Amino acid sequence: MLNRRLALLGLFAGFAGGILISLQDAPALDAVVGWITPVGTLWINALRMVVIPLVVSLLVVGVASLADLAAVRRIGSTALGVWIGLLLVSGGLGLTLIPLLFSWLTIDPVATTVLRESAATLASSTAQGLERMPTFSAWLVDLVPVNPIGAAADGAMLPLVVFSVVFGLAITRLSPGHQAALLTPFRAAAEAMLVIVGWVLYFTPAGVFALALGVASQVGLTAVGAVGYYLVVTSVSMVLLMVVIFAVTVVAGRISPANLARALLPALVIGFTSRSSLASLPAQAEAATHQLRLPTHAAGFVLPLAVATFKPHGPLNWSTLAIFSALLYGIPMGPAEILTVVISAILLSFAVPGIPSAGMLLIAPVFVGIGIPVEAVGILIAVDAIPDMFKTVANITGQFSSTVIVARLTGGGRPEEPPPGGPDAPPAEEAGAMAEAASRGGSLAGSPG
Repeated sequence: MLNRRLALLGLFAGFAGGILISLQDAPALDAVVGWITPVGTLWINALRMVVIPLVVSLLVVGVASLADLAAVRRIGSTALGVWIGLLLVSGGLGLTLIPLLFSWLTIDPVATTVLRESAATLASSTAQGLERMPTFSAWLVDLVPVNPIGAAADGAMLPLVVFSVVFGLAITRLSPGHQAALLTPFRAAAEAMLVIVGWVLYFTPAGVFALALGVASQVGLTAVGAVGYYLVVTSVSMVLLMVVIFAVTVVAGRISPANLARALLPALVIGFTSRSSLASLPAQAEAATHQLRLPTHAAGFVLPLAVATFKPHGPLNWSTLAIFSALLYGIPMGPAEILTVVISAILLSFAVPGIPSAGMLLIAPVFVGIGIPVEAVGILIAVDAIPDMFKTVANITGQFSSTVIVARLTGGGRPEEPPPGGPDAPPAEEAGAMAEAASRGGSLAGSPG
């Protein structure tokens, strides 16, 4: 079971130790970090190992459990409406909060010169990244996989999601006997994946310590001046977005703040250290099925779809990137330009491919359109490690919270309170076999101590 206090202790200890090591000129300590960091990578790989089979099994079972295509349309349209609403919230913060925060920043001309010169060395890598970005038509065509097994092997989540949804819909058209024959192995696979998740999460304190130590030893306290201000603004704005989404979910999802926080915390710890919302999916899935006991259509359909496609940080983050870059290059940035960036982020948020810093690469054409040099993307990618942690946890908050809201709006009822025996007690019968298997293999609910 996941001990939350030990996980948080591992996180803080890793960052503190990494910062101390970065301040020392000691090759021996660097060697120690080199030995410890692979432990974190191994732990994340173990979580990612179950993502593909978990996504497919949850989606197939979740879609097939719906009565008909009309139910899929209703739940899908509700989820899309919730996602767009949260994207508008993110965009509203970008339009109002970010210009205010950056109004207090004065760019040092010397620092500006240094940063612009460093952009020249990063321009080639940025250009290479832009070459990897697919056109819209190519992205649209790739949504339907020629080979679903190949898409799974390549980690192409969106085509795999499309195939899983279509396959689940096809199962609903079969006879009851054939439906049972197909769904039984998928349900069993989901149970097995959640058992493995429980085993892997047992080692969360060690995994997050190793990852945090590696990041902090590289970044240290070198972020100062204008770039440091940018890092602080980005991180703080993402935390604020998390708080706003959390509050909206408490009201719209009719769930107690304590229950929502307990369910979110494990996934947030994983996402913060791994910088991957996809790596947090197993933790989110177990929390949804076992701890909050959300209905199957929410935990098995909406949640994996949200993790694969929904990135609420986009409009707020793009506003931050654009305003800081404009200040860096002395380019006027008015409300019209910021609105252009926000609208572009909302429209493109579902098309961000699964490559490192893809969102920052996708903004490059928008930069060109409003007169900001594309080299600014290279500068910001170079310092993206810390903001990316906060962007990831903002995405996870939005993905999980939107699932709770959709469950409420589509007739899932109020997420149930923890059983009298505490969050570790066996769930109600309607939670299904997946939750029971998770409780046998180890639970995210864990012990609050």
